[in-house]
Amino acid sequence: MILIVIFTPLQFINALQFIDKHDEPCKLVVLTDSRTNINQIKEIDKNNICHFPFGSMTSLEKNLMWFLKLSYASTFSIGSYSKIVIGNFNNIVGYFLGLKFHRNGKKVVLIDDGLATFRIYTSRNIQKELTNDFLFGGVAVNLLKKLFGISNKEVVSNLTFFTSYELNSIAPPTSDQVEMFMLNSEINNADLIDKDVVWFIGSPLVKLRIIEYELFSKILMEVNKALGQSGKKLKYVLHRSENPYKDLDIDFIRFDKPLEEIFLNPDGNLPGTVISFYSTALLNLVSFAKHTTCYYIDITKYPHKPITDIKQVYDYFRTVPDLKEYEIK
Repeated sequence: MILIVIFTPLQFINALQFIDKHDEPCKLVVLTDSRTNINQIKEIDKNNICHFPFGSMTSLEKNLMWFLKLSYASTFSIGSYSKIVIGNFNNIVGYFLGLKFHRNGKKVVLIDDGLATFRIYTSRNIQKELTNDFLFGGVAVNLLKKLFGISNKEVVSNLTFFTSYELNSIAPPTSDQVEMFMLNSEINNADLIDKDVVWFIGSPLVKLRIIEYELFSKILMEVNKALGQSGKKLKYVLHRSENPYKDLDIDFIRFDKPLEEIFLNPDGNLPGTVISFYSTALLNLVSFAKHTTCYYIDITKYPHKPITDIKQVYDYFRTVPDLKEYEIK
């Protein structure tokens, strides 16, 4: 039996790929208390294979939830599982489970989690940093570490990345292994494509203070103007943590499923073009949505808070066939 622990809808989609490619029974546990994530996962969990131990605890204080999740994770009987598959190595619960299984000689697998996949892979295999500094700080986190025996010095010395990304093109793995998969075969949805519609895949860049709102809105309005001059209609697809920007004269749409699921199982027209700053959904769409053209806008060319792993993502984007850079003229 394989234990799979996930937190987001994208991780669930990738967990299904893992299950499909491994001939061993799996137990799939969703350790999120986000109502949005829970609802989206339930929407695409057609066979009801997920367990939601915290599905009714979506309003408790954050640190209390971490304590409850760590307590729950402590109850897993490691001897009952051959390995663990984790969706998020950048939170204290996922990291705790990785350490717990690794201590007992069990294989630890990470499934794709967007930008975090690049961050973890480069940290471990380029910078040779096996600890997870993202977790280590703050009174509450330090208390939880002490309570549950998480040491700053203890590491998971070997991970397997179950990924659709060509991580080897960034750097050969030195500490880890890479197991490649394709998200899906090419789909034929040409009859659903509206060539005059463009979706801009949202990212919470302003909320995360990666760029200022003034720059964010300026780029969007320039894109909207350029598309309008060519007779195309822009629709901004809100990230699940975004709300509509009321002062922008743009159509906003929101889905209750990951974008990949919208393309794989559409119930309406799809855009002829998608654009994003650096959503890793582009990498999935460009691989199977062959009737939709995919573009990225390189924000490293604009003044913004310098974040190394974003540059690495753009370096990778430039190696992907059919993924193009959108340049505002």
